Amino acid sequence: MNGDEGLSTRLAELVDQSPPSTVDAALAVRTGRARRTRHRLTMVAAVAAVLAGAGLSLLPEGGGGSARPAGPALPTRSAPPLPQLLGAPLTVPAVPGGRETLTTEADFGWLPEEINELEYFPGGEVSARTLGGDTLRWNLYLKVLPAGQLPDPPRAQADGPVLADAAPVGGGRAYTETVSGGSFGDSVTLYWQVPDGRWVSLAGTYLDLAERDGLLRRIAESVVVGHRAVPLPVVVSGLPESFRRTSVMFTRETVRSLDWWSAELNFVDAGGGPLTITATPDAEEPQGYPRPTDLEPGDTKQTCRVAADSVRVCLSTYALPVDFSAVGGREGLLDRVRALGQDVSGWAAEAVR
Repeated sequence: MNGDEGLSTRLAELVDQSPPSTVDAALAVRTGRARRTRHRLTMVAAVAAVLAGAGLSLLPEGGGGSARPAGPALPTRSAPPLPQLLGAPLTVPAVPGGRETLTTEADFGWLPEEINELEYFPGGEVSARTLGGDTLRWNLYLKVLPAGQLPDPPRAQADGPVLADAAPVGGGRAYTETVSGGSFGDSVTLYWQVPDGRWVSLAGTYLDLAERDGLLRRIAESVVVGHRAVPLPVVVSGLPESFRRTSVMFTRETVRSLDWWSAELNFVDAGGGPLTITATPDAEEPQGYPRPTDLEPGDTKQTCRVAADSVRVCLSTYALPVDFSAVGGREGLLDRVRALGQDVSGWAAEAVR
């Protein structure tokens, strides 16, 4: 049996062996905006579970449960335009042995004009979607599977997944997986193998029949594969070792002619207290769709500054207390955050030093 036949046989076996899924892949993509909150609060939930098991409870920082007064509203204005989302990846080649803060193994090259949001998640995951309008359009999800890992087992659903051979992508073997009957319609995943032997996965939802091959294939052909770094608009330096970085995310979007980006760096202190440093333009975030609110903590305390170059930097804490004594309090921690402006060419791949 040659390699192609062996892979085809293995994938076919996975169709039969795969148990019914309780996860709706399309729903997971649709609520991708909430993933940032879930990453941020994972540590909160984990520590809360431990404390609950010990008969303890969480108190908001400062010990009180009353609502905190809202800070003064910042001026609303359109941020300077970002480089066009189309035609070239935002990421840059990573330095071998470097200390890049947020990396990915692949990035989008060409994207349709309707795509107006990109998100970079921990673990090298990249999503692209269309925000706004009267109908949902195009959610795309890109990742590179670890070396030696075959494409994910097809998920068995009501109508059963359909796995089929596809024309090569970039000269590499390719397969498509179609799952019908999801909460938000069918999902289609294109897998293809790149020269180093790894497999790339490009999943799409809200695609009509004509787009499932042609559109996905055109996007796949332009994907840039390789270890790459996501430049970030801030540098955090001089944090004590007691502050451990847990995750980093970056979003860029353009909605109703308003450009926006957001960098989020999550840490925990020695006691497990989580904190988040965010950097955005000093402007209102454009809203494409109403964002999920059920995961937002009701006891967030936020301290913000606006740099001279109109970058807003915020420090957020949640129910668990954070020990800022080693950095001189909340303001002392913000003193260790340097905004790099709104020109992407001046951003840093190593954002934590």
